[in-house]
Amino acid sequence: MSASPSRPTTPSSSHGNPLATLVHEQLLPPLPRPDAWGIAAELQGIAACYVAAGVATSFEELMVVTGTAFRAHVFSIKLNPGLRLRPDPEQPNAMWSARYLWSSLQHNNYGHTEATAYYLGGEVRDAVGMDVLEFWKVVRFEVDAGRPLVLYGGRAAHRADLIVGYRLERDPMRQVIYLQGDGEVIPLELPAPTLQVSKGAPAARVIADGAITLPRPESDRPQRPPMPGEQLFLVRPGPLQAYRSSDAERIRDVLRWAVEHGHHRKELIYETSRFYATGLQAFEAWASFLTEGIEEELASPTSDADDPVADLALHTAITAQEWSRARRVAATWLRAHAGEALPTAVTRPTADAYDRVADALEYVRGIFAPVDDAPEAARAAVRSRELRAHAATKIRKAAEAEHEALALLTAGLTDAPETGG
Repeated sequence: MSASPSRPTTPSSSHGNPLATLVHEQLLPPLPRPDAWGIAAELQGIAACYVAAGVATSFEELMVVTGTAFRAHVFSIKLNPGLRLRPDPEQPNAMWSARYLWSSLQHNNYGHTEATAYYLGGEVRDAVGMDVLEFWKVVRFEVDAGRPLVLYGGRAAHRADLIVGYRLERDPMRQVIYLQGDGEVIPLELPAPTLQVSKGAPAARVIADGAITLPRPESDRPQRPPMPGEQLFLVRPGPLQAYRSSDAERIRDVLRWAVEHGHHRKELIYETSRFYATGLQAFEAWASFLTEGIEEELASPTSDADDPVADLALHTAITAQEWSRARRVAATWLRAHAGEALPTAVTRPTADAYDRVADALEYVRGIFAPVDDAPEAARAAVRSRELRAHAATKIRKAAEAEHEALALLTAGLTDAPETGG
């Protein structure tokens, strides 16, 4: 594949080796850079990969067919009694981030990678736990095949990047991948793939008393550095294997899940024994956190951020932003497809209710992320009981509109056929 006109703009070094020169460079055509947070950012990247392969889809469509437009998750201390709330040097994997970071941006038990593949065809794989050399080999294989990849958490927490190329140099210890930037590609140098002795390397995962611990091996063993980021998504478009009689029925499957998710008290976070509140309960858990939990966070932070107060403001703002974005996508999609999966008489008022959810949450975002991006104003909002109570009221108003949307969906699904289009 020929190189794209989009070239790296950052000069590269070679660990001080003047003899190391470029051997080969592979670049894919430019793609739109993901700008969302959390699972929405992953779906932006996955949608771009499908579109690059000639598949007619969009980020908005994937938000709906994966259920992400309808999800609401908040980690709940009340559902996890006895769980450690702060980083523990003796148990570094028991609870390695602040409690308010858990799940509100990331988790979706509907399965967004599987749902995407079922709907569009092909395969979407979530690769984790590779060392840097395994990661390098996978990137080269996929890019050589003309397929970009999605890297989550590579350069910033809760953000996604598209891997669109790599470069080979004569120095075998130098490995560079290219990430999609705004109108250019950004080189990212990987750690040298040398074997190093890692004291206390994990041998197995054991779940005990609600906390994951990593036993220490009896002897040290050499390991390569881990891959960058938290997750790597391999997107391989291919033939569609129909599992429902029509797209309308697939959408009804999603909407049935949305109703169930909206009324459940809690769901498991994948294979762990931790729970999070979902749907309507998630809205209430979030509102309660703003009025009560933040007081505890201010008194004894569970975040290891340099500025815990600013971190609280940022996370609250981006959670509100992404939940608002999700409901706005749901409303827009429902209007555009009125009468397809559900009766028009149900679809339009449901979309109106989701718009009210989005409006209320956008207001909350503005409280904790002022339009002038003034950090002191954001910190002041976190410290202000009055502003936090106001935000909690807005979240509960959003929950009322969410409840209305769920009731309308329930009625519409009752009247809709079980199969067929």
